[in-house]
Amino acid sequence: MRSALTFACAVDPHLPEVRHVEETFKSMMRFPRNIKLHDLLHASEADLTQADPKQLGLDLATDGTLPSIQDDVRFGVRDDTAERVLSLLGNKTQLNYRKGVTYARVAMETIGRSDFMLPTLLQTLMAEVRFFRGEKAFCSRSIPELLAAQSRDREALLGRFDVIAAPVRADYSDKFVPLTKATPAVQFFGNDLKEPIGGPGWFWIFHAAAINIGESEAADDFPEYSVPPDPSYRGRRGHNRWLDEDRYVSDMGLLWHRVLHAASHMGIEDMILFPFGMGAFLRNLHKLDNRYSDAAAMRGLRYRIASALFDAAVLLCLEDQAETGPKVQMRLHLCLVDCSLESRSNHNVFIEAAAAKVAQSPALAAALHFHRNCDALELARQLAEKMPLSGRAELDVAVRKVGLLNGANNKQLGNHWFGHGARSAIDENLHRRSGAMCASSLLVNLSTEPRFRSAEELATHVHATGGKCIDLLPFPVKTGKARSGSRIVAKVRVVPYGILGSQLSHGQLRVAAAEPGAGEVVVDPAGLPYIRSGPSGAGGASGQLYKWIGISSHFPQSVQDAITESLQAKFCSYDNGQKNVIHVVGPDFRSRRSNIWADAVDELAKAYASTLKEFAGCELPRLRLLPISSSIFAGPFEKDMPEMTVQAVRSWFWGTAPESKASASPSFDADLLEHWLHFKHVVDPVKSGIADMQVSAWTRPREVPKIENLTLAAYREEYEGQIPIVWQGAYKNASCLEDGWVEKALMRPFGKERVVFVGFGNKEERVMSAKLETFLRHINTNSQDAWSYIQDSYFLHRHPELIGECPPMPLVLQNEDQFALMPAKLVPHNATLLWGGRYSRSKLHVDLYNWTGTNLVLRGEKFVRLIPPGGHDEKLKVAVRSCGSAMECVNYEAAVDLFEGAPQGVPLWETKLEAGDLLLIPSGWWHQAVNLGNTLAIASGLITPRSGSWSAVAEVVRFHSKVHPNWTWGRLPSPPTPNAKLTKEEATRIFRRFINSLPEGVFKAADKWRAEAKNLQRSHRREEF
Repeated sequence: MRSALTFACAVDPHLPEVRHVEETFKSMMRFPRNIKLHDLLHASEADLTQADPKQLGLDLATDGTLPSIQDDVRFGVRDDTAERVLSLLGNKTQLNYRKGVTYARVAMETIGRSDFMLPTLLQTLMAEVRFFRGEKAFCSRSIPELLAAQSRDREALLGRFDVIAAPVRADYSDKFVPLTKATPAVQFFGNDLKEPIGGPGWFWIFHAAAINIGESEAADDFPEYSVPPDPSYRGRRGHNRWLDEDRYVSDMGLLWHRVLHAASHMGIEDMILFPFGMGAFLRNLHKLDNRYSDAAAMRGLRYRIASALFDAAVLLCLEDQAETGPKVQMRLHLCLVDCSLESRSNHNVFIEAAAAKVAQSPALAAALHFHRNCDALELARQLAEKMPLSGRAELDVAVRKVGLLNGANNKQLGNHWFGHGARSAIDENLHRRSGAMCASSLLVNLSTEPRFRSAEELATHVHATGGKCIDLLPFPVKTGKARSGSRIVAKVRVVPYGILGSQLSHGQLRVAAAEPGAGEVVVDPAGLPYIRSGPSGAGGASGQLYKWIGISSHFPQSVQDAITESLQAKFCSYDNGQKNVIHVVGPDFRSRRSNIWADAVDELAKAYASTLKEFAGCELPRLRLLPISSSIFAGPFEKDMPEMTVQAVRSWFWGTAPESKASASPSFDADLLEHWLHFKHVVDPVKSGIADMQVSAWTRPREVPKIENLTLAAYREEYEGQIPIVWQGAYKNASCLEDGWVEKALMRPFGKERVVFVGFGNKEERVMSAKLETFLRHINTNSQDAWSYIQDSYFLHRHPELIGECPPMPLVLQNEDQFALMPAKLVPHNATLLWGGRYSRSKLHVDLYNWTGTNLVLRGEKFVRLIPPGGHDEKLKVAVRSCGSAMECVNYEAAVDLFEGAPQGVPLWETKLEAGDLLLIPSGWWHQAVNLGNTLAIASGLITPRSGSWSAVAEVVRFHSKVHPNWTWGRLPSPPTPNAKLTKEEATRIFRRFINSLPEGVFKAADKWRAEAKNLQRSHRREEF
């Protein structure tokens, strides 16, 4: 029918019959009647039908119709909201736009008065605002980072990955009808100046700014995400600047992840999302990069953005349960509109991307709920009113655990919601219907017009108005600048002949290039039946290849054993190594029930991954690769195969899991492994006191130096990896050191929660659990012979809001932590709650991974003794065991108690810690602590670039080389010389190489460990003292 319409329009577009056919076609395809015929005729084939979530096994919770709102109603609501916000600020002025009495002017005049003070209601509102930094504070950045930041957008208030969370409630329904007329009626925000900020209807708005690469031909972010075009490109399109699509999609994925991470931190259970940044910000991209004039190219870009959301959802919305499998911990509600060609495309790609991800992670299906033509603000209001309470009285006035994403303007939240434009933009229209949102945004912006912003302006505004800034780690890491000539593309050359050098020209086969030599590998697009039964009868490229290598009856046994199903590959040499082939069985798309483009690309990517792994392992320099599953195997994807091939190779190269990349690396150097097995971190013998011991100058324990105003440069130069220090004042402004914090933040909400503790009695220790309040009732009954001590490494990770209020290490050190380079599944639980009474103590031990340890005292006092690493270790009666973490390593404990008598000839350090003190323990140092009274602390650790990085490598290699001697490692980095003065970049390079060399078994063991860890506390249910 579309072809007929195209032909009819070319003949005479004004024929009445054309209009009739157009209406019929739109009705059949469920397209809105207002879609332009031109757009319809040029739409992607995939968007001519409306995707149905139910057919793909997904939940369609709402299938409604968006109300039509007249402009006079829309702008009448705007004016009413503006006047109510001004009234809240203490100004009763009536707006009159004709006379210049505008909200923008009156609001700034009001809050700019010298005697202006925030009303109590707004103080309470702003105290709940949370700012999640997208990158480290400027005061903590290095010189290169500061120089890089000089090119930032000077008008931007919201940074690239910044997120603002604020409590809000709606004043108007989706029909722009005041909720004062609803049943039950709801007052306008501000009518009751004693209204609590919370209760039914209150939810969280999450402001984040999408990347603008196509709002107009002057889109703000296109220069940052564009590159010069490939000069060898000979297509019709793409001769201006090109979008660096990989980089853009990667950063959009980080932005999705950041929003969900912030929501998870706030304890959100229902998060409402929409096609973020996929409306106006992509609408004119084709004018900047005319390759996107092609509907398929634009649709492919939209699909990748949607896929990035569901990648983040698997990480943040599901929680592994050892007994029942993944459990949903945050539900996602996707509000998708279908009223135009653009919205239809967004609607369909989100559903298709979700179905593809659910096929990989079936548990995700329970977390996804689609809402077609549903107002997001109205949905948030309804969920917040219906959300059941937990039975706790204080939650009656708590903000409900419902979140709504707002695609904010990065220059000011709400943009010009009080102006005449943006009739349907989400940022403006959310604000027009919520007085609480308008008030909080005004106080965060402190402006009604874009203007130059200082580097830390947003943090300053939030702090000044009573909110909190939260460093939610790890910070997102932006992709590198422009990689259009990426590493893989730079090594690819497209040639006009087949793998054997022949070319079909005018029906004749001619030789266009030499046959493959001994240093080359060719790819055989084999069929699985031929692998099993023999190559006889094979045709096409495979048939010619089998004649060339000289096989006719059967394949070598190694090939038959390795390839038992499609998507597998195997390298094999023939003719005494002169002819080298990778046999691969690609997907056969000819008889598929499912023709989902994403599924097909995923299968192709796996086939290319198998092929390229075999190529990486054979150590030959050149590969002749033909498109896998093209020609007769392509089936319905025949026309799409060029684009699918590029996407498949790209998705493998940029999206391969670390274990896959490790296995794709050539085999490791055995000498390097041996070096790592014998690597030791060495401390300065003079600084550590070992030299004094050797000349018998050591008379009593040395005092650990106590330092205030410590800088990162001073720490690196004087102390890192060498001697312990006590950093005083590092947490002087932390809320967790305030009076009443323990009762408010720990005891009230979590007193009945079970904690893991060590109980000592009858000269032996036992690991048990009890309710926190029960444990504390007995804390003052300790004696020298019987005591208990909470050492719970799970408690704080179950309640990340506590880590946000009291980070276990200062920001200046968090930004040094190389755990951020590791895959999430390998990162250990590195925030341990320590709470004990007098006499309770730890064992003498070295921290896992030989990391740099931290011990922050929140209440009470403790005494710590430490011993540097060295040959005197043999006097400590060391026991070596597993460290019991996700990435297993060697761990060391000693039977010696330093408080009952240290061995002779051991260099001893000691210090007394009080509330607010932070002890920094260098890599490899032995230490033991004893509590002097009721003492609360948090212990943590980090792998620092210049000491712990290579120590951690050594401990992991030692463990697995002993326990799993048959595991194959990738190319390990060369260990540095002891006490090498490496830069952060050099140390980071060592650690990255180490991560990429890890055997696949490390990742499988981590999965198993995390599943078992869920049951660890359940096994300690006895409340014994």
